[in-house]
Amino acid sequence: MQIPMGLTGVDSTDFVNKYVDDWIDEHIMYEQGLRSLPDIGQLNAQAESYRRNLIAQTYMNELISVRATDEILAQDIEAFYQKYSKQLKLDAPIIQGVYIKLLLNTSKLDQVRRWLKSLDAGDQDCISELDEFGNMRAVEYENFYDQWVEMLQLTDKLPVTVVEPGSFLRCKTYEMKDDQYYYLFVIKDYRLNGEVQPLEFARNYIYDILMRQRKQELRRKLIDELRQEGMQSGFVHRN
Repeated sequence: MQIPMGLTGVDSTDFVNKYVDDWIDEHIMYEQGLRSLPDIGQLNAQAESYRRNLIAQTYMNELISVRATDEILAQDIEAFYQKYSKQLKLDAPIIQGVYIKLLLNTSKLDQVRRWLKSLDAGDQDCISELDEFGNMRAVEYENFYDQWVEMLQLTDKLPVTVVEPGSFLRCKTYEMKDDQYYYLFVIKDYRLNGEVQPLEFARNYIYDILMRQRKQELRRKLIDELRQEGMQSGFVHRN
């Protein structure tokens, strides 16, 4: 038993007492079970089977972790995307853009409006200034101008409920306010649910698929290798 770091005095004493009580309860139940349960042999067989499976799976996972070191190449992901992109449909709208939340008494509101207007026109020269201001002075600021995020990441922050994403997103710039804040944002691009996922949005998902496939292939290869080694050594016999 090891007492967790940070426990002292009464807390450490309570921890030790609970540990001892739990051990006693478990030991009592174990001894009672040995005397009372009718088929201990079957339980022992099940425990041994579980132990063997656990050891085998742990060993296989160790082998796979050592051998599955090759990276999934960008061209592998792109090839998968080209082949299966029509099956990679969105189940929720996604967007690219910039969002900023400001206090009503902010002194830089007009400047923020100009930055967002420039972004909406495709001019990204202001992005570093907007980032600096947003990270230092805004109540909330998110720059997802060059990455895809789910639309809910934006709309959950707004003082309105978006009922129809398509109509909402067609207007690329918005300014809203409530009793305390301004909410300003510009939408660079969007995709609606049911449309094909952009490659960059699907990249991590495809990577996971390819890695699972690689590990399954490696598992089959390792089993074949171990079987061959076992037969060559006489440890495993053919039927």
